[in-house]
Amino acid sequence: MRRRSAAQHAPKGGRPGDTALDYWQRLRKDRLSNAAAIAAVLAMAAALLSWLNVLFTGPLPQTRGNPLYWALMIPCAWWASDLTRFRPGAVIVMRLMFILAPLLASAALLQMNNTRPDEIVAPAVLFALACTTAAAGALCYRRSLLRREGPSRLKR
Repeated sequence: MRRRSAAQHAPKGGRPGDTALDYWQRLRKDRLSNAAAIAAVLAMAAALLSWLNVLFTGPLPQTRGNPLYWALMIPCAWWASDLTRFRPGAVIVMRLMFILAPLLASAALLQMNNTRPDEIVAPAVLFALACTTAAAGALCYRRSLLRREGPSRLKR
């Protein structure tokens, strides 16, 4: 009788004899799972950019010098990196981002001090982008392999 290592367990709903690496490869090739992940990152980016538009009014080099800019950008970049590997924590946040991104973008839109048409266009476009990408991502997620079988169990 042959022993199986911990990395070779069959994932929930997976094929018999599937290793964790085989499962991750199937998950990586699933178009709906990738579309949901890309949509979640775009929705998060739109919400983040709308808040950066509210918080910082100066030019981009001056904005990048602010520690708050990096405090907002680094965790989001880290999450997006983990989402490319379909890590369990990143997938849980991805599902929350479908709800939080439109809420954050709408809060940033309501936070605008000026309601002049030339200054409200960017937050309104970012709000629309956050809403549409979050809705599209949630629809893709509902039919994806990621929802049926869960995130990657590959330990690296």
